[in-house]
Amino acid sequence: MKFIHTIGESGRTCKNTLNLLKYKFLMGWLALNFTDLGNVYWDNKETLEDKLIVNYLNVSNINADDMYILYDAASDERKQKSKIYKRKIDADICICSESLLKYTIKEITGKSLIKKDISIAYEYNEFGKPYLKSNNLFFNISHSSEWIAVVCDLAEVGIDIERIRPAEPRMICRLFSDEEIGYINSGLCSERHRRFTKLWTIKESYVKYIGTGLLTSLKSFRVDVSNKRIIDLCDTDNYDVIKYSKETVPNYYMSVCSKNEQALIKEIKLEDLFMDF
Repeated sequence: MKFIHTIGESGRTCKNTLNLLKYKFLMGWLALNFTDLGNVYWDNKETLEDKLIVNYLNVSNINADDMYILYDAASDERKQKSKIYKRKIDADICICSESLLKYTIKEITGKSLIKKDISIAYEYNEFGKPYLKSNNLFFNISHSSEWIAVVCDLAEVGIDIERIRPAEPRMICRLFSDEEIGYINSGLCSERHRRFTKLWTIKESYVKYIGTGLLTSLKSFRVDVSNKRIIDLCDTDNYDVIKYSKETVPNYYMSVCSKNEQALIKEIKLEDLFMDF
């Protein structure tokens, strides 16, 4: 797989962690229910760039003036959703996620979607995963702390970004296979935490990729790290879909699942989002 990758500057309990995963997963999908977005379709698949695009953005230093511009261009429903958050960073992420998604779509389609009068239509699968209504372009979104990551492709995709955190023994036993546990425990201290987070992000990006979310048990499949494969423990099938899994920025791991062999992975600066204004 070919990558163009640009790097920019940059003791909770098992139960709480699982609840956090569930919350993040649902918010990552269901919060994208932009019912006020209108009608932008791409009927000719050949006009789209046939490559996987992953953009990630840090919003920790966004100022009030910039947020006002992005907020004004956001969908009405996204504005309402941003108001439910108590922390400013969460509200900013809610708005910026939509802006980054539109920016990424433009890179593939060549169509600007940033301004308020240009919109997109969405539909959902039976598990709540959102799709563009044209069915030609697929996307997925993840965020952790001040980082947002978006992936777009012409086929199914899944992405997860997480801050590197300590490996919790009870959680490892509950969610990982014996082979995965051996891989985690063979690392020394900080490396063990990295291996834990690496597997965690791969697993979450995979269940988002297949579109079932947490209805698929994380222990029903295992990650073959050395061969970059997912092995289904029920039917022993192998899936060559792990396309990226690295410490993308210091202390954060990001993983992507897709069948595309061409990938463009890069950090987007806040000023990039304002190119079309």
